[in-house]
Amino acid sequence: QSDLTAQAAGGIELLKQKGVDVVTNVLSDECSSINPWFTVSMAQKLPYVRLKLVTSLDGRIAAQDGSSKWISSAAARDYVHNLRSQSSALISSVRSALVDQSQLSARNSDGSKMPNQPLVVLVGSSEISEKHPVFQTGNTVELFPDRDLRKLLVDLYQRQHLSVLVEAGPTLATALLKQQLVNELIWITAPIIMGDTGLPAIGDLGIDTISSAWRPHLHGRDQMGLDFVNILQFTTEL
Repeated sequence: QSDLTAQAAGGIELLKQKGVDVVTNVLSDECSSINPWFTVSMAQKLPYVRLKLVTSLDGRIAAQDGSSKWISSAAARDYVHNLRSQSSALISSVRSALVDQSQLSARNSDGSKMPNQPLVVLVGSSEISEKHPVFQTGNTVELFPDRDLRKLLVDLYQRQHLSVLVEAGPTLATALLKQQLVNELIWITAPIIMGDTGLPAIGDLGIDTISSAWRPHLHGRDQMGLDFVNILQFTTEL
């Protein structure tokens, strides 16, 4: 499989210039099946983006007073930490970081850090103190005040961050969905109900009739403690 990112592109031509015979597309289907994120990322020239949502049965991420700890079970939270560890970068918003006071690091159930930590990117122009927990982990944290989310993803792709996990509130989640920048939804549903005073996970998508509703493909389903995990894809390559 060819790596088309700015840091890696041109390797085949370089080898040919040195007199090396290069054979491409060897076992391409098999390679794609064991490295699906890379395959999709190269095809779209953007990272493979997974949007993680944790909601009540009625699609709420927080109660009316803003409280959200904890909607999900400990098993589901451990699952999310594994998702973070699998990802090259993690995107959230400054606002979500301020509300949740999250470290956004990948940790084991005993609180210790996992070996693989994602680059953390916080989107938004709000001020955030250097004393915030996200800056106390030793992980790399970048601020992105621009509203151009495609520009952010292009930059991450060119730096070879090919798998991106998004953990954010409805504003950022909705913006990514409306711009069709999400490849996969990881929707964790807890067996609780909040009612319409709770904060919805997704805002207005401009859908005014059932025939216009989005119907992502159900790729997988699992149970974590009391919670259910549905993995839904907007791409069909996997």
